[in-house]
Amino acid sequence: MAANPTSAGGGLRVGVLLAAGASSRMGRPKALLHDERGVTFVSRLTGTLLAGGCDVLIVVAGKHVGEIAAKLPDKALLTFNPDWEQGQLSSAKVGLRAALRLEPARIVLHLVDQPLILRTDVRRVLDAGGDVAVAGWNGEPGHPIALSPKAAQAIAGDRASLTLRDALARHFRVTRQVEGSPGCVRGANTPGELEQLLTAGRKR
Repeated sequence: MAANPTSAGGGLRVGVLLAAGASSRMGRPKALLHDERGVTFVSRLTGTLLAGGCDVLIVVAGKHVGEIAAKLPDKALLTFNPDWEQGQLSSAKVGLRAALRLEPARIVLHLVDQPLILRTDVRRVLDAGGDVAVAGWNGEPGHPIALSPKAAQAIAGDRASLTLRDALARHFRVTRQVEGSPGCVRGANTPGELEQLLTAGRKR
């Protein structure tokens, strides 16, 4: 069911979409929620990340891998995190390891519950340079996050940090903050937050 890419030419820009959580507060898989246009979050973000400059997209699934696999966009690759219960960092490591096998020039990490990012947000972090570039809005850091191969290797091999943010801070004191759209800091973990997100989407 899970498929990992194994080889590709150098210089690729690889997107990694984290969708492995239980979505317990939402009550259903967040990857398969529908946006204001009726498009699933995973499909919308696949399109956004590819349009923003990613050449390949890897979706990391866990608790709901079967349901996500059944509705995975054709242009996305699926990989499974068997340790999804350990949290977001464990899924980031799985996705980064899969991406590193492609010998990429740049990797973009994003969360499936933040569907309102724009292709320009992706492009800006890809073009920012440096080991770590973080998109945000009004000074608040968010996603997507772009990593150099060096940074991706450091995060993938981290054994001391508890969260992705902790791992980034542990290994890289200097990150590039890239000003993006409000979607970079807007997500949905509950039905109430989902309704707010859909309202924001309709107003754009």
